Amino acid sequence: MKRKLLCILLATALTFLFAFSLYASEKEEAVEEKPTIVFWQIEKDLGFGGWFDEVVADINANEDFTVEIKETMVGQYFELAAAYAVSQSGFDFGYEWAGQGNCVLRGKGGLYQPLNDLIPQSIIDDLNPSITAASTDESGNIWGVPLINDPKWIIFNREVLEHAGIDIERAENEIISWDEFLDWCEQIKRSGKIPIAYYNKEGFMAELWHMNMTHQWFDRDEDLIKWWWDADWVGDPIWNDICVKYKELWDKEYFYQGGETLAFGDHYYGSINSGDVAFLWYFNSKYQTIVEQGLGYGPLGFMHLPMMGPGKLKNIMPTLGYTFSISKWTKYPKQCVKAIEYMTSKKWQKILLTKWASTPAHLDITVTDAEFEKLAPNIKYYFKHKERGLSLVGYQLYTGRFYDDFTRSMVSYINGEISVDELAEISREAALDR
Repeated sequence: MKRKLLCILLATALTFLFAFSLYASEKEEAVEEKPTIVFWQIEKDLGFGGWFDEVVADINANEDFTVEIKETMVGQYFELAAAYAVSQSGFDFGYEWAGQGNCVLRGKGGLYQPLNDLIPQSIIDDLNPSITAASTDESGNIWGVPLINDPKWIIFNREVLEHAGIDIERAENEIISWDEFLDWCEQIKRSGKIPIAYYNKEGFMAELWHMNMTHQWFDRDEDLIKWWWDADWVGDPIWNDICVKYKELWDKEYFYQGGETLAFGDHYYGSINSGDVAFLWYFNSKYQTIVEQGLGYGPLGFMHLPMMGPGKLKNIMPTLGYTFSISKWTKYPKQCVKAIEYMTSKKWQKILLTKWASTPAHLDITVTDAEFEKLAPNIKYYFKHKERGLSLVGYQLYTGRFYDDFTRSMVSYINGEISVDELAEISREAALDR
């Protein structure tokens, strides 16, 4: 009897110990299983990069998962993206550019997964529809949801323009014709200053020029997207006209011709504050970079791109769309979506505008009069003219090979080494290498 009771007590104790160890193990696993998702920040020196740090801190303080930021330089992006698509690893979600040749192409190539069934439609409806449309394939798969608009315009040095006798008020408030813009460049050149920064051997100005002026020949975004995607440029009058106009600026010595590298601070951004250069083609997202590099606002003004083409979009502010995408292999799609909800929320999109001088993709961001007065000058310009609307720029084929072959061949073209048709053929071949 005693032996039987002892066995019962021993069995009870063992059962208790087993149950307790199982409970403790499950509790430990629960703690260990708090997931960490990796956010790929592809542009380490991006002007509003600090905004990501702030949003991630908010997420990590309030959610049952954590976000870790993985930073790389943008020049490493294409090689890393290809490697990640092969290894099916590297990050959980990140951002890149809108377009058939960007998030759509890489999504189809195995880097991302469609977002239609992941991102609530209510979130997508609050964001710039043009960027979403450009990130949607022919079957209706959405490969990226909007992060920011990145308007393209010209910064000018007020003192240089005034010295040349150019009307500052007209520059800031009107859309100047191409012929008048050439006249302004001539006036600036005769005054002893450099009209435009900047030309260099890598062709950076060629990229900003060609890829971001083509919208002026079209009436609709979808026509612009098709033109880039078809890449039927040999003998095309639009392609030819843009290239000829670019070469004209070079031949008339309206470009700064001494650049050798892509040293933005020393040559490109710095030139506009130096008082030596009048005009700078630029993306708004780089404005904060200028400030962070210690160059300051300077005597800067802002103006719409000069009118080159006959399309209705010539009156629109062109924008490069940035999008969020989720990797194909992530084990944590719900957490990725939650993080994207933070980053596209009205709260954080407004902070992106008011603190980080960037133009958000959210459609319903407003500011009070008091808030407006505190905005950076570039954002004040945006608010004054945003009724012009936003159109996509030509970054529909921003693959590594196209970027490299096009920009370097454009330099060869303006130096008279190849014809405009040869430039078109080189660029077409690179664009179709998908």
